Amino acid sequence: MKRVAVFLDPGNGWQGGISYRRNLVSAIYAGAADRITPVCFLPTDASMPSGFPDAEVIRFDPAIFSGLGGLVGKGSRALLGRNIAVERLLSRNGIDVMFHTVAIGTRSSVPTISWIPDFQHVRMPDHFPTEERKKRDGYFKRLVRDSQAIVLSSYSARDDFDRFAPGNAEKARVLRFVSWFGDDIAETEAVTLRNRYDLEGPYFHLPNQFWRHKRHDLVLDALEQMKDRGFNPLVVATGSTADYRNPDYFRSLMARVSAHGLDGNFKALGAVSLSDLVALMRNAQAILNPSDFEGWSTSVEESKSLGIPIVLSDIEVHAEQAPTLGTYFSAGNAASLADKLELLLLQSDDQERRRELRERAERELPERIARFGSEFADIIDSV
Repeated sequence: MKRVAVFLDPGNGWQGGISYRRNLVSAIYAGAADRITPVCFLPTDASMPSGFPDAEVIRFDPAIFSGLGGLVGKGSRALLGRNIAVERLLSRNGIDVMFHTVAIGTRSSVPTISWIPDFQHVRMPDHFPTEERKKRDGYFKRLVRDSQAIVLSSYSARDDFDRFAPGNAEKARVLRFVSWFGDDIAETEAVTLRNRYDLEGPYFHLPNQFWRHKRHDLVLDALEQMKDRGFNPLVVATGSTADYRNPDYFRSLMARVSAHGLDGNFKALGAVSLSDLVALMRNAQAILNPSDFEGWSTSVEESKSLGIPIVLSDIEVHAEQAPTLGTYFSAGNAASLADKLELLLLQSDDQERRRELRERAERELPERIARFGSEFADIIDSV
């Protein structure tokens, strides 16, 4: 039985990364418990994220990857081809393979499988400062050089990888993750939810962090057009409002909401609990993902797992995800988005149909989860 280290970093603020690891560990138990054992490594100054399965947890000093520890590790990796301090931590705990976004060297006795979520900085360079693009280029190239395998979440990302790191095709592994919320999440009651957030009537749910490429601005464009056509829709947005690359982005969006009289049509709730998030999704007329770019969309996968319709941009990776209940609009086209939302508003609210879709998704989910875990175990075996 191989012991696989899964490193957690709740402090970096990226909820997508935490969700990915939570779902991965759960999937291992569902589809590969007889092949590998996940071991979660958690910084000593961090709390275990909510919703994680009951896995073995090992605390470690995060300074091993940064500060003086990081410099020592970098030096030993350069001189010996291995990060001795991290290697010792893993060896002491009987780890066979490390799954992380930090590789510990080509000559390490513990192989590394690294995950690169996407190549957004390459595909959308105008969204990143020049220095950060250079930093990401160097970081990704080190991962490719020092890892025994690179996990990519889609074939679209695999194509980007081939262009970014030609000659390394043998290291690439495509692992399409499955997102869900686990069986232990106590979903908030619909009445409580509506009272808590002052929600009236049908609404669409946009569960994306407020990053520029997620295109909340396009949603505002569509809402204005819909109001001009006589519709009065409501979009409820959840997710972190911070974007270090564009610190004024959220403020400018909300200023526009007020200036254009959209206060009753666009409600930004920020980050909410998992219980509320599940309830907001389940009770929405549809989920929205107008993003211009994704590596493999978590919200699209969540819509598939919950059996909820989703309106999404027709970008390449969304087509690859192919949600059965998906309605595509032309990426970057507010009129196209408005048209699709209007059609949904005009449909009757068939509760029996919604129940059937939810039950079908629930029946299909265990097999999807188990396949995710089994495919990850195949990657572990390959190194």
